[in-house]
Amino acid sequence: MFNRNRFKGGPRKKKAYHPYRSALEKRIATKLDQTYAYESKDGKVHYVIPHVYNPDFVHPDAPDVLLEVKGYFRDSKEAKKYVHIKKDNPDKELIFIFYNVDKKCHGNCRPRKDGSVLTIREWLEKHQFLYYLEREMPNELITGDLTQEWITKERERFGYE
Repeated sequence: MFNRNRFKGGPRKKKAYHPYRSALEKRIATKLDQTYAYESKDGKVHYVIPHVYNPDFVHPDAPDVLLEVKGYFRDSKEAKKYVHIKKDNPDKELIFIFYNVDKKCHGNCRPRKDGSVLTIREWLEKHQFLYYLEREMPNELITGDLTQEWITKERERFGYE
């Protein structure tokens, strides 16, 4: 006879009710004699893991403008990275150059209820990134004549400001 549970690790055992994640935590809690609060909301500590981003291109006369050339995002973690870069560096302008922005945003992008998927263009516009197609790059970007006025006009043209 075929045993279904054999492939799922066997039948599940009922877990004894306690708030601890392990038997060790439970034993330590009994030794501490309620001197400490277990996983108290007041004890939460925020932390940030530092990362370093190296953009594809930076013009020496406009170091606040970062160019990132992408074919696609590998996964959602890579896409989120750029959102964090933008949030942590509000003085920098991160501009993307893509070959095609009407493709699926990333490899593991799930379909919406209507069956459509998030495109790269939708993601870029949602997060208000300036972006250009390789074949439609503006002359200012190519020549490096980047001024704050040009960036402001481009952001207005995109409808971001």
